[in-house]
Amino acid sequence: MTAVLHVAAVPFDDAAEVQAAKAGDRAALRALFERHQRAVFGYCMVAARQDRDRALDLVQETFSRAFRALHMLAEPERFRQWLFTIAANVCRTGAAQPVSRASPSAHRTLHDFAS
Repeated sequence: MTAVLHVAAVPFDDAAEVQAAKAGDRAALRALFERHQRAVFGYCMVAARQDRDRALDLVQETFSRAFRALHMLAEPERFRQWLFTIAANVCRTGAAQPVSRASPSAHRTLHDFAS
């Protein structure tokens, strides 16, 4: 007989973090990024065919778009699903074309949002 261990996932309150981030709380943006960046990176690694640098670019673009559009998220409790929809769109449109390596000042970075 095999015992089955059920581990309850600890629910994170994305909705509260989203509301705080919408109100300008940079720590909330950082928390959302830290909570979801590994999963988004994994998704982007698959889309980028294991090209780590390309995947990191896709992750950065995903969070950049998400944080710029956060004010439009009508259902904060669905943040993760919304974020992965953005990641899918970024990977679909961006995975096929190389990233332009413009000057660092030409693009907002995650650091711009979270610090």
